[in-house]
Amino acid sequence: MKNKLIYTKGAYIKLEELIKNQLYFSKNFLNLPSASSQFHGSSITSIKGRGIEHAESIPYIQGDDSRYIDWKVSARKQNIYTKVFSQERDKIVNVISDQSISMFFGTKKCFKSTLCANITSLVGWNTIKSNLILRGVIFNHHNMDCFNYINSEKKYLIYLSNLAKYNNSLSIKDIRKDSIKYIKENFNNALSLLINKKNNSLVEIISDFYFWDGSIETKLSVLRKKSNITINLITDSLEKDIFTSYDGKIVFFDGSDYVVMDLSSKDKFNYWVDLFEKRVERIIRFCQKNKIKFNEYNTKEPIKF
Repeated sequence: MKNKLIYTKGAYIKLEELIKNQLYFSKNFLNLPSASSQFHGSSITSIKGRGIEHAESIPYIQGDDSRYIDWKVSARKQNIYTKVFSQERDKIVNVISDQSISMFFGTKKCFKSTLCANITSLVGWNTIKSNLILRGVIFNHHNMDCFNYINSEKKYLIYLSNLAKYNNSLSIKDIRKDSIKYIKENFNNALSLLINKKNNSLVEIISDFYFWDGSIETKLSVLRKKSNITINLITDSLEKDIFTSYDGKIVFFDGSDYVVMDLSSKDKFNYWVDLFEKRVERIIRFCQKNKIKFNEYNTKEPIKF
């Protein structure tokens, strides 16, 4: 059976495009453990309905069933909380989506941030249509937001709207020398959030991972003990080709602002080569060592579904 090809275009994603991805459904798209596999995290079930055991209470989201409001916790915290039961909690698919300034880059069909949003929406739609629960985490160079227990299309549309807002707020004006520091900090916060959760059956992470280092590997190793993890690396052709063959200055212009990438000296050239090539090699080695699924998506290529 031939793969379906999903094309991504432009510097920004439209909410309508994210919604349209509900047309694409495949049971093999998510890295779900088989029923017989010896898997470190919680088993995933597609059984509908709520379990008997009350697992925890979370902030109420518009669309939650009002019958399951936890009035005691709501009174104590002065906010509305709803009960989550064990069966619901045990079938969670987590997706971490990077909408930071390092992703606001592309030289062919689309920007990395746009491709990331498209893949994120496909993960979400396949989760919802598989009768599983989605936890969506979006982060950038400013913030990190978590959208818990998305178990209906109505809730998922709210999440997609926020994803599109994150994507459309990106601007070249946000580029700063210390951007990577804050991107890494927010990604670390996202990993800590999932590590502290009792059950994370599947974790899909979509990013260019420019912030990858030893501290990230340590947290992912901890998370791997309780979860199936998929690393989805987003790249652009310029990173793979020109960085290894071009010698000069490259100007990036978005219509109103510009930045200059200097590759004219040997030291600066080697810096950019190391930043891409050695980072990718390190990520692949880490995934192989820890039995983590690795995918690479490039901005010039369609998503094979």
